[in-house]
Amino acid sequence: KCLDKISIFVRLLGFFKFYIKKVLLIMSVMLLSTVCAVFTPYVSTRMFIDEVLTVGGQYFGMVLAIVLLILLVRIVTVLLNIIYSYVLARTVPWIIYDLKVRIFEAMQRLSVGFYTSKRTGALMNRVSHDATRIYWFFVDGLPFLVVNIMMFIGVFIFMFFMDMQLTLICITVVPLSAFMFRVLSKIFRRFHHKSWVYTTQMNSMVSDSVHGQRVIKAFAREDEETERFTSTGWKQAGVETKMMNMGFTVFPAIFFFMFIGQMAVMAVGSMMVIDPDNEMTLGTLLAFNAYLAMLYGPLEFLSWVSNWWARCVDAAQRVFEIIDSKADIEEPEEPADVNTIEGAIEVKDAWFSYDPATPVLKGLTLSVPAGQTLGIVGKTGAGKTTLANLIARLYDVSEGQITVDGHDVKKFPLKILRSNIGIVSQDIYLFIGSIADNIRYARPEATIEDVIRAAKIASAHDFIINLPDGYETRVGAGGQDLSGGEKQRLSIARTILQNPRILILDEATAAMDTETEGNIQRSLHKLQTGRTTIAIAHRLSTLKDAHKLAVIHEGKIVETGTHEELMKARGEYHKLYTIQMEGLKIISME
Repeated sequence: KCLDKISIFVRLLGFFKFYIKKVLLIMSVMLLSTVCAVFTPYVSTRMFIDEVLTVGGQYFGMVLAIVLLILLVRIVTVLLNIIYSYVLARTVPWIIYDLKVRIFEAMQRLSVGFYTSKRTGALMNRVSHDATRIYWFFVDGLPFLVVNIMMFIGVFIFMFFMDMQLTLICITVVPLSAFMFRVLSKIFRRFHHKSWVYTTQMNSMVSDSVHGQRVIKAFAREDEETERFTSTGWKQAGVETKMMNMGFTVFPAIFFFMFIGQMAVMAVGSMMVIDPDNEMTLGTLLAFNAYLAMLYGPLEFLSWVSNWWARCVDAAQRVFEIIDSKADIEEPEEPADVNTIEGAIEVKDAWFSYDPATPVLKGLTLSVPAGQTLGIVGKTGAGKTTLANLIARLYDVSEGQITVDGHDVKKFPLKILRSNIGIVSQDIYLFIGSIADNIRYARPEATIEDVIRAAKIASAHDFIINLPDGYETRVGAGGQDLSGGEKQRLSIARTILQNPRILILDEATAAMDTETEGNIQRSLHKLQTGRTTIAIAHRLSTLKDAHKLAVIHEGKIVETGTHEELMKARGEYHKLYTIQMEGLKIISME
């Protein structure tokens, strides 16, 4: 309701600035085409009847000449329309292309936190569906809106000079029609927004269904998912039905009101032709009626444009919301002059929360010398993964400071910081493409030999060469075609190829069998040499060789030291380790 439609329209027109010459050409062709269209009824009716077919007319008997003149005007109009369509087709799609690219670029600039609060379906809609709605308004709406406005003005001028009295009768319906179109535009915009909300929900359900098929099948929830989708689709169809019913009911009523005005002009004009004391001729009346039809044509078009415009404004508002959004994580205004990173990490009194009411880290402090390995342990939800994300600056601390080599991470250019931090997470994502491309994602210029070397270190080479196309085997979205352990090994290979100075292992071997885990642990041990490593693991036995261990409990560091030191202290680490070892004994006995 508070939306400034004029500002949105001006911003949309701003996309034309790079195509100003083509836009001016389009407008010129449209103007000439409108002049021809307005001139045609005058020649084909008034001039033809009153001057050519009427005895004593200025061009009496020159039928062929007038017919050729009408044909010439028509040919010129057709040629202008062809030029207009050609230029428009070469301009508008590129404008929408720029719009989609700007939306996608804006989404890439936004922080991770933005995506956690948005549905996948809603974001997909903004890139494709909303941009397409804007496209159709600029193709089928705006150009013809300009043409019809020009035509309305030109027709009105012709009608005024032909007969002022009949013109005043005609325009009595214009203010009421304009008021009705304005009211309808607001109503349609509400309908379009409701329809978009339901469409977004349905897209999100489809996305969830595609990615969650294993869970759906495992719990036999197919019918419930279908019912949920059907319920939302029913609501969306209801909104569309109401919107279409209103359009097909209200608009014919408005057009009938216009028709009454046309009948009034026909009645008054006919009386004027019959009256011998009036100068109104039959040709003038027929020409006037033709112009009247042309006058109501733009008004009829505006009735549908109001619907298009409501849809366009609703879509543009969501598009500009993305473009105008600011990232939580921004490039530093005065970046530190750092070209290489050694890897010394220090966390000083760090506080952080995803929800302001529930802090995750509460004044956490620790340090990791360059080239050493820090093992982090703690219960689920203690803040281990959050700490790793803060070091990579996927989020920023709300209080405190995190430094790398003595520089605040907020002072590093993001590309330099993140290119020197490799993360192997327990949540693995593989892009649609070949296995080689997924490994090469960390370093696009890497050769296939580099890819194979990284895969061998990650113990992924053996299973890759057994696939149908080896390293060129394509995997689906998220890597559904591979097992969890295979996906995790590809993720490790991707990080190995990155060759970072700081390595973060967040449950890096969680989805692997004991033998594979042992092979990868040996490979990771080689990779960790000379690098700063932060290893997060629930399986505490994998962290025994770390230079230092830190125990996080409820967002705070409660213990630090080596494995032997913490076992002697008999604190939180000793408790966790003992429980885990006893659990393993029970499993082995079974």
